[in-house]
Amino acid sequence: MGIGGYPFTSTNLIDCLDTFLKDLNAKGILIGEIGGGAEEAAPGPEAKPVSSFITGLSAPPGRSMGHASAIISGGKRGAEDKIKALENAGVIILRCPVQMGNMLLAEMELLEKL
Repeated sequence: MGIGGYPFTSTNLIDCLDTFLKDLNAKGILIGEIGGGAEEAAPGPEAKPVSSFITGLSAPPGRSMGHASAIISGGKRGAEDKIKALENAGVIILRCPVQMGNMLLAEMELLEKL
């Protein structure tokens, strides 16, 4: 799911995530955004794997990177803070975008075997 850092009228990442968690046809969910804190406020995954790639690990601390959502958040939360919050919620964190498809597929296959 990629809605970007810009809010849609009456829609946000948490609402979209909730929709996909309830959708019986959605087998897995992939999220990621450099700015904002919606991922941290979202509920943890229940019966579906949720994977996330968080950019910004190499961004200088306290520096806005020019992305609208990153500027709005004022650099208060860093990438590591977001990663810790997501890991605590049971989200699979990917450290490299190349891993996205394979990791999500592996988790989906694992759930089917349980």
